[in-house]
Amino acid sequence: MLTAISYIKLFKMTSKNTNSEKYKEIVTEHNFIKCSPTPSAYELSEFYKNKYFNTPTGSYSVIYSDLEKQHFNNIAKTSLHTLKKYTQSRSLLDIGCGEGFLVNYFLQENWSVSCCDYSIEGLKRQNPKLEPYFLHLGIEEALKHYKGQKFSAISLQNVLEHVIDPIATLKNIQELSSHDTIYRIRVPNDYSDFQKYFMKSGHIKNTWFCPPEHVSYFNHKNLVSLLTDLNYEVLSLQADF
Repeated sequence: MLTAISYIKLFKMTSKNTNSEKYKEIVTEHNFIKCSPTPSAYELSEFYKNKYFNTPTGSYSVIYSDLEKQHFNNIAKTSLHTLKKYTQSRSLLDIGCGEGFLVNYFLQENWSVSCCDYSIEGLKRQNPKLEPYFLHLGIEEALKHYKGQKFSAISLQNVLEHVIDPIATLKNIQELSSHDTIYRIRVPNDYSDFQKYFMKSGHIKNTWFCPPEHVSYFNHKNLVSLLTDLNYEVLSLQADF
């Protein structure tokens, strides 16, 4: 049975500049939300490359304080602590590695690491020594490149909400797995009971539906349900904010 550790990132009530007016929300058969129409692969590739890393106004900062860096390390430390409960092997593949804080921590702990993303700009700014371990690949290209290799841990941090078909992604990535591979999956906790309560009471509006930045929307309920339907065993469910 496949195994997964799911990390839920709770939302912040902030506005986003999006083109959400051209999209509508639909509920999938697995009960998570998707935008319709679905953006093309080219649109997503260009959007992420420019939005997230190549401009200072993207989702990542040019400079972080020591306290912020410690926060990133604490997330990685918690991840490693959890993984050690279930595997003694030390090989990590981080798909969608971003600025590389997770990979950097695992490398310091003597893990064999590989990582990839749409853009290298964030990693070059924050963890340039990781460049030898980095490949400039989207998830589909990564699955082809790493085919035949097996990893003891695979991280999908803030990835599933971005891909065109998260179900296909979760199925296809099994090709890189052995029987005891552990998955680390982190998504925003959107359309949660918490959000619904404050929307119903009139305190907030829906600011998290933001295609094409996010194509799919998960929370702790439907993510666990989806993973279970795909024959994953959820070992740990955590929130980091």
